Amino acid sequence: MARVGVRFAIIGDTDSRFPGGATTVTVLTGADGTATAPELQAGERAGAFTVRATVAGRTLAPVEYAATVTARQADALTRTDDQQLTAAPGAEFAGQVQVKATHKGVAVAGATVTATMVKAADDGTVNDKGPFFKDAQGNPVRTLEGLTTGADGTLTLPKVYADDQAGTYLLRLTTAGGVTLTVELQVA
Repeated sequence: MARVGVRFAIIGDTDSRFPGGATTVTVLTGADGTATAPELQAGERAGAFTVRATVAGRTLAPVEYAATVTARQADALTRTDDQQLTAAPGAEFAGQVQVKATHKGVAVAGATVTATMVKAADDGTVNDKGPFFKDAQGNPVRTLEGLTTGADGTLTLPKVYADDQAGTYLLRLTTAGGVTLTVELQVA
């Protein structure tokens, strides 16, 4: 049937919208009896929601389409400064590592990052000596998981401490999308 109104409605906890910020739109069917919703703009909030299509003025069963917004994946991870990170054996590093996650130059909020003290640039195995973070009990840990960037795309790591082994060590930061950044730590 041509020229029948079909109402598309966004259902669920999402900030995805039709053009103009609308959560509902009505479209007339074409000569072939089909109606196509306008392009749906994904919001910033990740998660699933439904688009429900109903025929205006009729009591026909609705048709529902499942939709999902996935978290934006960072395509770059960079340090916010170029300060050399150094510490004396057994001391705390003077500065904290801060990085920024971006996607095509735009900050990515909520990007998940893992920080690992690795053995070498070509060996992602967790190092059993050298710099470390501290857990809630003050014990040394060399991997931190589930870190997330803030609204501005930045993440400041907790303080890093040196053990009594002098040398050059590597801290590898990895995003959920696989982007990595390796930071050099000097203990001398």
